[in-house]
Amino acid sequence: MNFHLLLVSLIFAFITPVFSNIPDREINVWVYAPSANATVWQSWYTSFETHQGNITGFSPCSYLMDSNGSLTYQVPDPVLATNWSSHITQTLGLKAYPLIAANGGGMNRAIANRTLGTLFIQATVQEALLYHYSGYNIQIEEPGNSTIEQEWKDYLIEWLTIYQQYNLTLSIITGSICKGKDWMDMECGDYRALHANYSNLFVIPEATYEAYPPDWKEYAQDLVNGLGSTVHFGMVVSKPPIMNPLNGCLPQIINSGVKSLYFWVNPPADNDATWDGFGYFLTTENTTTTTTIV
Repeated sequence: MNFHLLLVSLIFAFITPVFSNIPDREINVWVYAPSANATVWQSWYTSFETHQGNITGFSPCSYLMDSNGSLTYQVPDPVLATNWSSHITQTLGLKAYPLIAANGGGMNRAIANRTLGTLFIQATVQEALLYHYSGYNIQIEEPGNSTIEQEWKDYLIEWLTIYQQYNLTLSIITGSICKGKDWMDMECGDYRALHANYSNLFVIPEATYEAYPPDWKEYAQDLVNGLGSTVHFGMVVSKPPIMNPLNGCLPQIINSGVKSLYFWVNPPADNDATWDGFGYFLTTENTTTTTTIV
């Protein structure tokens, strides 16, 4: 190689910033498409392709646990949605964690009839193997009471045990930090105890931009203190600044020890500062000298 060319190459290497992701950080985008056509799905694929360095995975809201406790779809064109997800995992290397909505009484039925419940779990495994999923989110919006909690724990253990055989994760979406209005919002300690034996269990407490400002750090720290390494942080975002490192809450969230973010909803526009926020979260070190994660 020419000496001057080598010198220029070495200088360029020193002045060009090189960013690498923090190994255990994740950014996942929920994709909600109740009436999306092929053009919309393609536009989202293009967004992921353009910004694939600023994202690690996605969660298409594709599935439904119906009132009979069976796995079905909540999208108008299941073939299009599932093939789209599979194509992204194989071409862009992103991880897919589809969302399963359970809001019609099916979860109560599956817990009461464990044969039916097992069939449901097996159906999700078949879909995961067919379309290259890494796991699922489950959002349970059914009324319940404290008497069902033990049955839910037993069913959850069966679910996690089966998923371990296939290297699949299960993330429970809850409506609060821990114990809330629904029976699946168990005490923090219950989730932590389960996670100790089932590392494929995670919890996604949803938060909104409007509900918790200005002290995002306190909220995020409560999540980490309560749930430890089980926590994913689900953000229901309607104001873009939340993901702008210049005027949002990302530094506080990072310093609280949160390792995973779920963003609602759909890929941002290409010129949206949110993409920069995604990259900031994935690459920025925690600046605190100590951590309170336990």
